[in-house]
Amino acid sequence: MLTIEIKGIGFNNKGAELMLSAVIDHFKVVYPDVRFVVEPPVSRRQLKHFELMLKARYLRKGYNTLQFLNIFPKFILHKLSIVKSSEVNIVLDASGYGYGDPWAPGIIKNKLALEINRLKSTRIPLILLPQAFGPFEKKAVKTAFLPIYNNADLLFARDEASLKYLSDLGVTQAEVKQSPDFTNLVKPTPYSDFQPSLKSVCLIPNLKMLRNALVSTQYLNFCREVLEKTHNEGFEPFILVHEKAEDTTLAKQLLHGLDGLDIPIVTPNTAKECKWVIGQSHLVISSRFHGLVNALSQGIPSFATSWSHKYQALLADYEHESYLIDLNKTADEASRVISLLKDSEKMTQIRNHLETQSIKQKELTRKMWKQVEQKINQLTR
Repeated sequence: MLTIEIKGIGFNNKGAELMLSAVIDHFKVVYPDVRFVVEPPVSRRQLKHFELMLKARYLRKGYNTLQFLNIFPKFILHKLSIVKSSEVNIVLDASGYGYGDPWAPGIIKNKLALEINRLKSTRIPLILLPQAFGPFEKKAVKTAFLPIYNNADLLFARDEASLKYLSDLGVTQAEVKQSPDFTNLVKPTPYSDFQPSLKSVCLIPNLKMLRNALVSTQYLNFCREVLEKTHNEGFEPFILVHEKAEDTTLAKQLLHGLDGLDIPIVTPNTAKECKWVIGQSHLVISSRFHGLVNALSQGIPSFATSWSHKYQALLADYEHESYLIDLNKTADEASRVISLLKDSEKMTQIRNHLETQSIKQKELTRKMWKQVEQKINQLTR
């Protein structure tokens, strides 16, 4: 049986969950006899829902606290949905954005760098699926990432900036390619607790926008203005929580001061339900990367705020760059949203344009998967 370990995913963040779903959906078709493995922490419910196995590895201060499980026979561990590291045949990193200066060197080491020597010595293919990289100006971050960069078999950068950050690290034996985010092929699942309308306006907040002190106040003001103005103009704004642990409190904070306005907070259970809700919206204003991917890939007119170069790059993929919000012009930008909503002809033009671009992006994702399969077949035959 083929055993694929998926690194860099999560469950609180719907974007990370969506990448997990994308990997599972693809490989279940390509390799019907396959099992997927992740590392803790993960709940029994999540293991069951995604049909995952648990890897016997959980690092604390550099020590694998689950190392003792390796003394048990495989058949006993399998009954508990646990596999040993030695059973993994392929490692896929679906981090999205996990390697660069915003991340602690220890996180990079624990996730993958500490396992590089074992993977290479046992000839286990390591592929980094399309993701954002860099910058690597911090020496400790660069040092932590270099073993991964130099020993991976295949890396995909999502955008030209990430590709440049990688090339600045120097020559590598790994095959480095560029390909867009790969979740655009994931099919959404209806969310019965949400009743969309032709006037639904979806705001997707992100706590990371408040970590930049230069724009945090402007960001809050912009979001509140958009919610208030769209409501007053007869539209039906709602807040979509894309990461429950971080953004629920922010969603409630945005409603503070908007007393009397009936603006719901929508919190779907799964990433595929999130994608469906976004796809039912008339317009989306997203501060979450995969919220924006979900909107653009379904042809939904969208605006975006940004805390990383990956947002500008994504908008450029869809030739939609002018819809990045300038938070230094809060009132003007809120008015720009309203103006677009009132211009039905322009909205239709944008939809048609995004649907055309989406077809191109999905074809690039299919090409990426073929390259991944070719690399796996080359390394495992």
